[in-house]
Amino acid sequence: MRRPALNSPFKRGDFFCTISPSNIIGKSIAVIQKYRTIGLPSNATHAGIFIDENTVFESQWRVERNNVWDHYEGVDFLVGRWKGMTDEKFDRAWAEIQKLEGKFYPVPRLLLFMLFPMAVQLITPMKYLGLGYFAPLVCSEKTGKFFHIAKFSVFDEYLGMMPARIAQIIRRDKDVEIIHDKAPLRRLK
Repeated sequence: MRRPALNSPFKRGDFFCTISPSNIIGKSIAVIQKYRTIGLPSNATHAGIFIDENTVFESQWRVERNNVWDHYEGVDFLVGRWKGMTDEKFDRAWAEIQKLEGKFYPVPRLLLFMLFPMAVQLITPMKYLGLGYFAPLVCSEKTGKFFHIAKFSVFDEYLGMMPARIAQIIRRDKDVEIIHDKAPLRRLK
């Protein structure tokens, strides 16, 4: 059931980190991230972007749009807003990223993250391994590519990016304003 968000603090182009709503994928990401992001303490295992004040574009079992309040109310949720985002930058990045909608989550790519971490930063073989059914990027890489297309220079190297890195950018980058600090998401009345 879709409920309207009262006084939503979010805007299109905001980005978020949270704990993955999928137990299997989330636990897999947590294990991989523990060994790949030494020095980046974060329990975030999922990332995505807002396409309007209530809707997030994310990779769960499929790349899809979801109502933020239906999926994340009561869940620890960290949201940032890049100060350089404009309508033109959003539209350019969205035109490219929305092509991934409906594709399956690239589970085989998670194995690359674990077994061949350098390969993840060089190649995205999902269109060959999955015959085009899998998205070429995991959730945090998709978020990174969106901002790379929008020309946010911190995301120039988005391949291999993990949710812990996205969380670090939200918390520490001078060009990002924290819109919702890591806490359970609650509706504003």
